[in-house]
Amino acid sequence: MATWRLWDDKNLQANDIIDFINKETMAHFATAKITQVIKKSLGQLTENDKQGHETFETDKTMYKTYTKYYNKEVTPQTPIKIILFELIKTV
Repeated sequence: MATWRLWDDKNLQANDIIDFINKETMAHFATAKITQVIKKSLGQLTENDKQGHETFETDKTMYKTYTKYYNKEVTPQTPIKIILFELIKTV
């Protein structure tokens, strides 16, 4: 499994244990172990990087969608962290 983070300032690394929290309720719903962290720009994403993640018709659509999510302009140069993880438990 994977999640993406743009402009992430956390020092997440392989083997870190992380908790997933529902942002609206602040309820803990899962725990996972990070298996790998890949850093690159959105413009460098490969089809393999995109597998298992939200899909977009075009990269331009992806940039517009993330601009809306982050309320900040997203371009091919925007840094991204691809965080690969294994679920340990769900609540």
